[in-house]
Amino acid sequence: MLTLARFLELSLPTPDIQASLGFYRALGFAEIAVNDIRAHPYAAVTDGRLVVGLHGGGFEAPALTFVQRDLARVVRALAAAGTAFAWEYLGDDRFHEAGLAAPDGQCIALVEAPTFSAGELAEAAPPLVGAIGAVILRASHPGASATWFGDRGFVAAGDDRWQLGALTLELAHGFPVPGPALRLPALGGSARARLEAAGIAPRRGAVGDVLLAPEGTWLVCG
Repeated sequence: MLTLARFLELSLPTPDIQASLGFYRALGFAEIAVNDIRAHPYAAVTDGRLVVGLHGGGFEAPALTFVQRDLARVVRALAAAGTAFAWEYLGDDRFHEAGLAAPDGQCIALVEAPTFSAGELAEAAPPLVGAIGAVILRASHPGASATWFGDRGFVAAGDDRWQLGALTLELAHGFPVPGPALRLPALGGSARARLEAAGIAPRRGAVGDVLLAPEGTWLVCG
């Protein structure tokens, strides 16, 4: 059984990195420097705790990405024991990566090393819209999803919430999109006005105010 260790980022496939980067920076997220290990265009933003990676290649779907030491050995041992991986890139001449599917199909990605320096996170000011409270995943069967994540190192953190380090997962039955989506605080009057001045208008829906990022990510406020 794989135990997840260090959460790296929420990795998002991003057709227009500059548009998405501008959106998150308008919300007050800080851009952080990334290393050059990726062959595709890549940028990252943070709220000071969690990182959102914007990828111009390499990911076909959003993924929760974790760092796994000695990844090639771990993947080969788990595969030999019957674990099915969605993909494995373990060649000697490339950055090692692998992927698993969570119970509702969301992607869990594993990489052999960090792709940015964590030192910049502590220097980032809180965003205009507040820090990320949780990453939301739709759970058709919350009990099964909770067991799956619990078996991989997450611990219960309240109703439908599971914690691993700085990452909180919200397993939401009946959520309108598969996720991952971001849970933010409710918008106050000043934040709402500044967003509108930046040309970002929240949409009102059944789950509350939603900010829609250019790459399609839902940011749920409230």
